[in-house]
Amino acid sequence: MPARAAWKSALAMLACALALAAAAADTLYATSLRGEAAGTGFVAGNLYSVDPSTAAAKLIGPIRLGDVAVGITAVATHPRTGVFYGITAGLSPAVPRSLVTVDLESARATAVGKLAARGSDLAFSADGTLYMWLPDLRRMAKVDLQTAAIEPLGPSGIEAGASGGIAIDRSAGKAYLAATGAMGTLDTIDLQTGAGTRGPPLTGAIFPASIDNMTFSPSGVLYAVNSNGGAPSNAVLVTIDTATGAMRKVGALPADTRGLIFAPEREAANPGEAARKWILVALAALAVILMLVAARMK
Repeated sequence: MPARAAWKSALAMLACALALAAAAADTLYATSLRGEAAGTGFVAGNLYSVDPSTAAAKLIGPIRLGDVAVGITAVATHPRTGVFYGITAGLSPAVPRSLVTVDLESARATAVGKLAARGSDLAFSADGTLYMWLPDLRRMAKVDLQTAAIEPLGPSGIEAGASGGIAIDRSAGKAYLAATGAMGTLDTIDLQTGAGTRGPPLTGAIFPASIDNMTFSPSGVLYAVNSNGGAPSNAVLVTIDTATGAMRKVGALPADTRGLIFAPEREAANPGEAARKWILVALAALAVILMLVAARMK
């Protein structure tokens, strides 16, 4: 094999291994307002890990602040620290309508502060700024990570409904908004001014009521929770084509699922997966070295 071809093949193999390792390090998480434990009735809101290819959910645990159960309606993970933030439900007995952090291993919540307005979804920009959609004010706001103080942006001009999901494409610096129901439109929001731009109509919804939360996968696929708005609500995991607004059902989610986000996997909680990831990278690096040595010997 010519040296140049060997270099190209080796680099392609290493890049593929690194991409697989990066993908393996992100997990899709979901939160609920309530959860049903072994048929004993509804108790605390739950934290789940979710298979993005099937929507199969695995219970991590009930979400609790101290000894009190809390429901989480929206979530986001910091792009640098990986800290998992959430908004508690308005009827939460411990800290209603507040910003909290949640430990992904124990599902334990820690209060940050009370929010001055109702938020339906959270999303981080690439620089670590936390944004929240305010459905009652029909605009986006910045959220202080230390105090939960909010700084509303300008009017969006979007005729929003009572809920709404947001997701930020960090590579493009663009915020997507689905706040006009699952039969409405997929709009965009300018993160500097707050102004909205009407996007393509949403099609293919399983439930017409609402899109509750949205999140981008590491590969750039937009996922969302589509629900019927009931109490408890039925919910499904869907993907949304950002160019056309077309939705595709992935599978059913646990009842009352609201929050949805990809977050870095905690390697300490899954040492086998962490070891597999780095073995993959090491083998790819070894293959690179062997291919280059072979090319030089010819």
